[in-house]
Amino acid sequence: MFNSPILDVTIGLVFVFLLYSLLVTSINEAIASTFALRARMLKNAITERMLSDVSTTGRWTSIWNGFVSLWAEVAKIIFGSWGKEKKEKKLGDKFYDHPLIRNYSSSRVYPTPSYIPNSDFSNVLVDVLKQEFENRKSEIVAYKYKHQTTEDTENNILQYLEYSPDIVKIKEVIEYYGRSFAEPHLAVTNPIIDKAAWEVVRMHLNSSNYDFDKFMAKLENWFDNTMDRVSGWYKRQTQFILFFLGLFLAIMFNVDSIGLANKLSTNTDLRKLLVEEAISFQNRYETSTDETPKDISTAPTNIDSLEREKRKLDSTGLTNYQQKVDAVMKLKREEIDSINSLLALGWGNYGMKRDSAKKLEAYFKKCGCDTLTDAAERQKLLEQLYRERWFKYKVSYVICEAFQGRRLIGFLLTAFALSLGAPFWFDMLNKVIKLRSSGVKEGSSSREGSTVVNTGKNAPVIINNQLREEAQG
Repeated sequence: MFNSPILDVTIGLVFVFLLYSLLVTSINEAIASTFALRARMLKNAITERMLSDVSTTGRWTSIWNGFVSLWAEVAKIIFGSWGKEKKEKKLGDKFYDHPLIRNYSSSRVYPTPSYIPNSDFSNVLVDVLKQEFENRKSEIVAYKYKHQTTEDTENNILQYLEYSPDIVKIKEVIEYYGRSFAEPHLAVTNPIIDKAAWEVVRMHLNSSNYDFDKFMAKLENWFDNTMDRVSGWYKRQTQFILFFLGLFLAIMFNVDSIGLANKLSTNTDLRKLLVEEAISFQNRYETSTDETPKDISTAPTNIDSLEREKRKLDSTGLTNYQQKVDAVMKLKREEIDSINSLLALGWGNYGMKRDSAKKLEAYFKKCGCDTLTDAAERQKLLEQLYRERWFKYKVSYVICEAFQGRRLIGFLLTAFALSLGAPFWFDMLNKVIKLRSSGVKEGSSSREGSTVVNTGKNAPVIINNQLREEAQG
């Protein structure tokens, strides 16, 4: 009932999407690690969202600023830092200049961490506010002395504040900045706290009833809530990266979803071979306890899980982890090469035969040579032209072919499919193969927990009907 050509075409497409999504996911992880995308996202969330005024720039301006800052970070990684540090540092800058945060950096190339515990966030923020109290102490004392209702001297007020608990010092700093926001003539020189950040800190300070432990807990809760949203921002950024990586690979390998579906629907032998490959792949990883695609395809996408995993691994664990990644990457390359060969994907000879006479005549005219009449020599010269001028002939051919109407739609569909991620397609492959096996009546026998499917070869393929928990997502 379910063993139909339509289902076989679906299995073939899902299998191709799975293999390429594995490759796309791995490339994305390499990009995220190389350019410290998690650390950048975390730093922007703390410095630009939590501890400063939220930007009011437009959508396209924000996109452009993000693009420029990304490539500025890339240039900094390659060429090192340059220029002078800005003199007026804000609360977020002082937060990241704190020794505890700087201690989390892995190297000078990657000076910012990709994970910060909520307790360290609250401790560092309180310490920065206390340091700001020390810097503004004389101004705070002068204001309190001028507006006091008692007869205390400035020295008495100073001693009282110096020996006060930390929560009182933070309260004094917040009130000091509050007066500057309310009264323009009391404006602070070189302020480090923006009004938006001041309002949030003041709200948490008041709601804690000036209890230090409650205040710390509220700061930590504020940080956790922000990190939940940051995880969503990072996943959305990852989706964009996966889409454009998928579009690039789809064009490079000529993985046109529409053309591939047409090819599978009209070629019975090819369809059967691809289904057999998919079933073999699914069985191999369904029963494997090691090297399962889930290990790579479900690489952490939130802002801190990767750093947590790294902290759990010692040097031996990191070595084994890297060996496992290398093994799966090698297997993926073998699988993709096999499927490309089976489906005849790619661009063939890049239109080498098309208008070859014109290409050679232009070459002869330029170099002042006579036209060759020998076919073998002409072919040899044509291949040499494509090697030496690959951009002119190969890349231009791919661009011209890729941006045709139907084919471009097929590439966009492939890019969208790959952006869904390898876990989605691995789970989908399990489901469609299970659906196909449930409809097989002839040439099958019932076994506990498995189904035997006759694929046309001498030995049947045994499909495990009991999906493992991790494969079910």
